[in-house]
Amino acid sequence: MYDPKLMQDLAKIRQQELIDLGQRTSRARLAQPRERRTPMALLLLLTRTLNR
Repeated sequence: MYDPKLMQDLAKIRQQELIDLGQRTSRARLAQPRERRTPMALLLLLTRTLNR
């Protein structure tokens, strides 16, 4: 049975989980020294670009 209210509530919960997860991972990244973050960011960018 499809309940629009329930689906909306689940979507809100999922969205909040994604926000929380993003904040946790970004905090962990920001805790690293800058010189270690920059090459990692470049590596991720190149990897994503090459995988397209």
